[in-house]
Amino acid sequence: MLMCAVGELEAGWAVGGAVLHPKRPSTQLLAPNTALTRENIRTLQRLGVEHVWITGDDLEDYDRGATRLLTREQHALQEALLNDFAGRAKTTISTASVQKYKQRVNQLIMSAISSRQYASLASRLRTGGDGQFAHAANVAYLCVVCGLQLETYIVRERPRLTPGKALDHASLGLAGLLHDVGKTNCDFESRQQHEVHLHEDDDEEAYRDHVQIGYEMLEYAGAPASVRVAVRMHHQRWDGAGWPDADACGLRHREAVVGSDIHIYSRIVGAANVLDNLLHRADGTPSLPVSALARFASTEFDGWFDPMVRAALLRAVQPYAVGSRVVLTDGTVCAVVLPNPACPCLPSVKPLDNQHAGEVINLSNDASMRRIARHEGQDVSSLYYEPTPASVDGDDSVCMVPPMYIDPSDAAA
Repeated sequence: MLMCAVGELEAGWAVGGAVLHPKRPSTQLLAPNTALTRENIRTLQRLGVEHVWITGDDLEDYDRGATRLLTREQHALQEALLNDFAGRAKTTISTASVQKYKQRVNQLIMSAISSRQYASLASRLRTGGDGQFAHAANVAYLCVVCGLQLETYIVRERPRLTPGKALDHASLGLAGLLHDVGKTNCDFESRQQHEVHLHEDDDEEAYRDHVQIGYEMLEYAGAPASVRVAVRMHHQRWDGAGWPDADACGLRHREAVVGSDIHIYSRIVGAANVLDNLLHRADGTPSLPVSALARFASTEFDGWFDPMVRAALLRAVQPYAVGSRVVLTDGTVCAVVLPNPACPCLPSVKPLDNQHAGEVINLSNDASMRRIARHEGQDVSSLYYEPTPASVDGDDSVCMVPPMYIDPSDAAA
């Protein structure tokens, strides 16, 4: 979903989250999935509503006219990416402007399909039949959404470039899409492995080869240096415990690749890669999002990621999708109606019983301190986390503290 300024709204777009009255938050003006009319938009402006959550997948007016001369393989890749991105857009949120969001996603898709060499590499993932392409597309989309949140930070981390060149979202997304392309030249066992799902008896050395293989494949394809480096370094960790070593990464005068030694694109790709693997079990079936996100925010992964990147992804991916059914700690059955990027585990919900019809509960400001206790039939009462508030606008405002996993009893206190 996208947080859209009211001035950007267009008739026909679908409301992603409930629109609440700015002076009476318990009053719902528009329900999720409502198709906006011109009169709706005028009313929102008159009431002083400033922003509305809308669904990102309703904005797919990507220009296909420029792709008439593409090969069948390139067309197939384009449609596959559009379909996968539309699905991922339903589970992520972004505060970027609509036009910027559309532009960045379109840049990624065009970069992936415009070069026959890139399209061929991506198609190798797509035709593998083992879920590699779905994972690659998910990571690419997460990279773009994360990059939109961290534009100021990315510019700061690439000081030798002009802001326009530093914010090369197409290369960032392409690195996400092709981060595992080296696996297509590995044996079957290595192709199935992911770092967070490794077992003691797995051949980890053979698995680790995929980053260098991918780097060489992209070098042969003429990919930009930022894409190649991001692919080679996407298993580096913020604390220096990752791989390959500094010498293999071309940093011969360093003992380890650590912190800002790691290319900012690698940091984003690496975190998006791990998060998507947590969102899916080893067999490829989906995990409960709140469970995966709480694990991603937990101490298990402290030291793995740039704290700024981890916090951005925790803000972008929803633990409870709008429209999903949840049960609160007092037994109230509700539907999620509005996401909460600052406290994702505390969205606004609407009771489904007749006694409280029309009421909207903002869990982050609930006098009873209720929390979500059950979701999709599972006990989630212990799964609570908060992205660390972070800003990159001023020199002293970057918060380098990891996201917090908070015990619900502590949070209530």
